Amino acid sequence: MAEIVVLARAIDRAEAAIAVRLAVADAGKGQQLFGRRSLGAWLAAATGSRAARAGERVTLA
Repeated sequence: MAEIVVLARAIDRAEAAIAVRLAVADAGKGQQLFGRRSLGAWLAAATGSRAARAGERVTLA
């Protein structure tokens, strides 16, 4: 159980770091450099994640 807590906290820290960087990229419209229609579309393609999950991350940012 303790390992689960440690891993969950590590995921939370990583998600926070991603959110900060996505906010910076969104402010600069960074997705346009990669020919994507949105930052969420770029993130989904770049990470191989579902579009909905990528969109959640951008919304969180």
